Amino acid sequence: MEFSLGKAAEAVSVSTGYLSALFKKETGTNFVKYLTDVRMQKAMELLQQTDKRTYEIADAIGFDNTHYFSVSFKKYTGMSPSEFRNRQQGACGQDIDKEKHADHGEWAYMS
Repeated sequence: MEFSLGKAAEAVSVSTGYLSALFKKETGTNFVKYLTDVRMQKAMELLQQTDKRTYEIADAIGFDNTHYFSVSFKKYTGMSPSEFRNRQQGACGQDIDKEKHADHGEWAYMS
């Protein structure tokens, strides 16, 4: 399922520029970053809680290209999807590091 600012704007009958400005004003972040955050959080959840393959997770969160998903995931978390899954399975109960990732503001996962 593809989701974009354009589709959201069309669904509520406003221009993309207006929706983008309104979204930024109301949330403090831009639409693309918010969408990326939501997708990556869901990917992390799926990697932790399911045995789905990377291509299945990529598709489930809206990425048509598995390689692009893997690159994006690594940029977001600092780990590939398989490294993330292995680290989470090996951690057995260790929680996320409560330090925010400097580049993106998301939670950084540590071993």
